[in-house]
Amino acid sequence: MTKPTLLVRSTALLLCLLIFQAGSTSHGQASVSGARISSDQYALLSFKASLLDRADRLSSWQGEDCCEWKGVRCSNRMGHLIKLSFRNIDMDEYNYPNMSRSLSLSVGEMSSTLATLQNLRYLDLSGNYFNCTSIPVFLASLNNLRYLNLSFAGFSGAIPSRLGNLSKLHYLNVSWNDFQTMDLAWSPV
Repeated sequence: MTKPTLLVRSTALLLCLLIFQAGSTSHGQASVSGARISSDQYALLSFKASLLDRADRLSSWQGEDCCEWKGVRCSNRMGHLIKLSFRNIDMDEYNYPNMSRSLSLSVGEMSSTLATLQNLRYLDLSGNYFNCTSIPVFLASLNNLRYLNLSFAGFSGAIPSRLGNLSKLHYLNVSWNDFQTMDLAWSPV
């Protein structure tokens, strides 16, 4: 073989190896993405551990892919956890959430690990009973929230003013709780 032919073949082989290596690297990023999903899974399991689930509504929370769990939705494009819906839709004869089917706190307060879910856009905790505790302040750190429903959730005390910092929020429902004040300092977008 002549030197130019050998050089072209060597260059082509090197190029193929680089392309293969780039493919392997992006696969490695997928496993990094898997680690992110694992941290999301940890946050959800820690949240679940802070709850009493008498109706076994979170029984699907098993397995490695938390995006397949009931009440959890992930972005199809990026794989980020974007939606958590724990709404209790089981109502009693007076149109109030059925307390025997609601989630409630098993410990003093809700696990703050949900604050690590920074891509979360939708959170619905309505129709549950959180033992007359205050709305967790860590919810104000979920900067990408667009929807937050805390109605009929058994919260009391004062609404954390820091919720007013959720600049992307389009929907907030805190009705049917026992709040002392409703003073939110909402800043314009």
